[in-house]
Amino acid sequence: MNMRYFLQWVGFLFISLLVQGAYASAISVYPLEVDLNPQARYYDIQVHNVGNDTAYVKIAVERINHPGQPDQSLTQLQDNPYQIGLIVTPSKVVIPVGQTRIVRVLYVGQPPVSDVVYHVKISPVTGQLVALYSGAKQLDAGVQLIIAYGVSVYARPLHLNPHITAVRYGTALTLSNTGNTSVLITLCKQCASDGTHCEPLPSLLKRLFPGSVAQIILQKEGPLECQEEVLHGQFLPFDIK
Repeated sequence: MNMRYFLQWVGFLFISLLVQGAYASAISVYPLEVDLNPQARYYDIQVHNVGNDTAYVKIAVERINHPGQPDQSLTQLQDNPYQIGLIVTPSKVVIPVGQTRIVRVLYVGQPPVSDVVYHVKISPVTGQLVALYSGAKQLDAGVQLIIAYGVSVYARPLHLNPHITAVRYGTALTLSNTGNTSVLITLCKQCASDGTHCEPLPSLLKRLFPGSVAQIILQKEGPLECQEEVLHGQFLPFDIK
């Protein structure tokens, strides 16, 4: 959703019961967030086989409609990638032990008016068999653990206009994103009026998508000092009185 903290699906866990056999397929994926814009319409995601067997990996993509809003929904890719505006290739890949393969994401839509958000799920077909025990006795069965990765892809507008509006009444705080691009709040603390006794506010560390609203109840009154990130590595301070 931060797609580092919301909509960012690192390590989905899928569990299926096995009666026999053993697998040890494991992958790592980098990066887990991708920014695309009219000047950089594609990006290469690295998928590395960190297991001890050949990894058979499948890739699926879906568009997140109205992200961060009550009517949020998903549109899954069917046969035509132009349906959702994002091409992800290949859809399947075989990775020998210790090697890396590239999964390319390519935005093919018109430059959006505001962020278009996608979720790309990269998962091995088979996972690692974990034995089941009853007391000290190992059972002739196991649980197959498949660790999948969710990569958040943001297609950004040509001209970014981030804008967070804060309204507070006592300890009730409402944050609204009235801009055209998502903003990640990466740091927020509340201090006494003299600037001392600062306390971190982890409940405010979230991504706000265009048009989304977050309502937070603070523990006390007092000014807030926060930091927002629009693009990766670009931080801007902002205060809430």
